[in-house]
Amino acid sequence: MKTHCHLLILCFLIEAFIPTNHVYVKTESYFCQKTHIDKIQTKQNQTIQNHSARLIFFATAHGEHTESALPLLNLLDVLTVHNVYRFQILKFTYLWHKGLLPKPFSNYFQYASNVHKYNTRYASKQNLYVKKVRTNMGKQTIGYAACIIWDKIPLNLKELSVYQFSKQLKPYLLSEQHN
Repeated sequence: MKTHCHLLILCFLIEAFIPTNHVYVKTESYFCQKTHIDKIQTKQNQTIQNHSARLIFFATAHGEHTESALPLLNLLDVLTVHNVYRFQILKFTYLWHKGLLPKPFSNYFQYASNVHKYNTRYASKQNLYVKKVRTNMGKQTIGYAACIIWDKIPLNLKELSVYQFSKQLKPYLLSEQHN
């Protein structure tokens, strides 16, 4: 029990070290482009997160014998900066999927099954239609990124209730992060 309490305190400490106002993507910025998100997801923020984890565990942080911070983050059940980005996009997309977003967002995405009438495995998994884009700027929009990220999660997550989705999404992303 003593070790578990220490790990819980360490988890709170690592989250305190991370500048959350810069790391977490607010879903209110619906039209935010990935280029702006990249500023949030800078190497600096990932470095701060990694250094914080190494500092808490007294791991080697500099030199040729620097230890990887990912196992330490996994031990604390802390998402990487990239996975926090994915978490926020998936929550936004899920709210659209359940019809819980304001009306202006009702046509933000389309199901692949609505675009063509073929019963494909792709369409049957409630995947979103990925619009064709010709520029890198188009590929960097939240609408495009959300389609790509949404299509990668399993169908059973997409069918959960709102409460269960939020509860199961972080463990799913953590399990991917462990691999």
